[in-house]
Amino acid sequence: MNFYKNYWRKSSVAIIVVMAFWLTFNFGYYVRWTEAVIGYGFTDWGRLIFRESSKVIFVFLVTLPIAKIIGGGSVFTLLGIDKNPLPGFFRAIISVLPMFIGYAALFSFSADFNLYGFFSGSFFPGLTEELIYRSFFFGIFFYQLKVGFIPSILIVSAVFGYMHFSQSDVLLDSFFIFMITALGSALFAWLYVEWGRDLWVPIFLHMLMNLAWGTFDTGTETALGGWGLNLFRVITIVTVIYLTVRKIKRTEDFLIGRLWKWAPSRI
Repeated sequence: MNFYKNYWRKSSVAIIVVMAFWLTFNFGYYVRWTEAVIGYGFTDWGRLIFRESSKVIFVFLVTLPIAKIIGGGSVFTLLGIDKNPLPGFFRAIISVLPMFIGYAALFSFSADFNLYGFFSGSFFPGLTEELIYRSFFFGIFFYQLKVGFIPSILIVSAVFGYMHFSQSDVLLDSFFIFMITALGSALFAWLYVEWGRDLWVPIFLHMLMNLAWGTFDTGTETALGGWGLNLFRVITIVTVIYLTVRKIKRTEDFLIGRLWKWAPSRI
């Protein structure tokens, strides 16, 4: 009896997560629908704030019944934002410094970059994408539903990469964009897990990497970039991996035992 009860609880949570993710994935359509219904033409700022804040509120509201159904603590705990954000911010700053220094040496500042560009290209993508993809979609599958890391990340990374697939009209470029963003999604999920379910690490890393990309006139608007861009992006990735591996060795909390099936962390 307990087996079937647990099975249906997990199944209902999985369905809720998939449906909620599908709704947030198509949030732009609902913004346009809202504008049509209320007859109000949003400004760029109004549309941005309405869309992104609605996503955050929606994820919180959906996580509430999941916390009741399957447990795991408060909504903040389930979403990995119950930690002090400052350590995650400083780790991200250290990691992204090579991108800022390298891009400053190679490129001039972008004349098009402004406050709206910061919020639309860096702040909100870092916040909402990590909240939705990492802590909500991946996190609930991995921590609450006890699915292994690899099965969980394959689903999320594929969807995350697909969202960026349309950044280019060239098929080969689209494929590489898909692969880069999917691998980036896997990296952020790994950081989320290895830093003790601390979402602030991937949030700030995502924000600052996007900020470095948008602050300078790099000549590209896609995730693909050129050799100069990717060299310093790779250095940033190597830096954050190095910091994370040092932490893993110190705590002896290894993900390897949770790759295909879930096992509790030591911390």
